Amino acid sequence: MRFLVDSTAGKLSRWLRILGHDVEYTSSLSPGEMLQLARREKRILLSRNRSLAARDSSVATTLEADGLEDQLYQVGHQFPALERAVPFSRCLICNRVLETVPKERPGNRVPQYVCQTQESFGYCAGCDKYYWKATHWEGMRARLERIFGPRFSELP
Repeated sequence: MRFLVDSTAGKLSRWLRILGHDVEYTSSLSPGEMLQLARREKRILLSRNRSLAARDSSVATTLEADGLEDQLYQVGHQFPALERAVPFSRCLICNRVLETVPKERPGNRVPQYVCQTQESFGYCAGCDKYYWKATHWEGMRARLERIFGPRFSELP
């Protein structure tokens, strides 16, 4: 799914990317510009600003919850396709799809111990950043399992 998230739900954009969705984040566009962008790029605009959905409910959805986990729960239940994406497949910074690379590729760009314990890495060509499954990955996976259930308990 493709989303546009405004500044009223900035943390949500990162977590939707963790889930594997194409998410653009904006903090500088006017409400009218956000609606135009959502229509043009066929994105679902997520905001806590109720007036956006009132102006165009075909592209804008109001987030009812304040907290991140409740927002993820709402979006997940409102858009069931949310759970069909490939988690941990996008760059959390620039939104690009990550390339899977062998453990030899990062070289000295990641700690020696990490190279010794990982079989592969995610790589973002846009940010020139490497991702791997460390304790932070396990924490994110556990949080997703709390919100969405057992689907996330057995991620590869």
